[in-house]
Amino acid sequence: EEAEAAAEKTASLLPRAAYVPTSISEDVCQSIRFAQLEHCMVVLHGDAGVGKSKGAQKFLRDHPTNAVGISITPSTGTLNGSIKLLARALRVPECRNKMDQMMALRSRLDGTNWVIVIDEAQHLKYAALEEIRSLTDDNPMTGEHGVGVVLIGNGEGYSRLQGRQQAQFAQLFSRIKMNRNYTTQKVKKEDIRALAPIVKAVLATGSLCVIGNE
Repeated sequence: EEAEAAAEKTASLLPRAAYVPTSISEDVCQSIRFAQLEHCMVVLHGDAGVGKSKGAQKFLRDHPTNAVGISITPSTGTLNGSIKLLARALRVPECRNKMDQMMALRSRLDGTNWVIVIDEAQHLKYAALEEIRSLTDDNPMTGEHGVGVVLIGNGEGYSRLQGRQQAQFAQLFSRIKMNRNYTTQKVKKEDIRALAPIVKAVLATGSLCVIGNE
């Protein structure tokens, strides 16, 4: 309640600017589309504030009927927490146990052209990553194809997928069809010029803040 009250008080200070396409946010959109078409797993990682989340938000707004997004926190990064979040986002009834929940999710998704976008994916535990990755596999019982899964996070999450911290992540990394690394060094001058009006709008509020496209 306190957070909601604070958000209401500060809402008028925040500029409600439309989406501004940048080289990175547009690449994010194209990468999500690739995952959707290929029914595969894609990892998008890198520095904060370069446009990863903005690109994902734009794709989700443009594809409300076949794309769903969730954001993971440290408390929802477990297998149980992550599949519950996904079930709610897909409006799948909550089940009593994890096996039934995954079966319900597969029944909802198998054979469709949905893509699942997971932000802050570095918080996902290994068991959660394995179950979510399995949604990209063809169903061995029905032959229906899986769906696309996109993990968006920071460099820490990508390092885990490479198996630098735990060997078990190495096998998971080998199943990833595309990975993209976005850093502040890749932000182009054209991107800065495109974002300049937003920076001016924020400065016009008289507030001191850090500007980012994410």
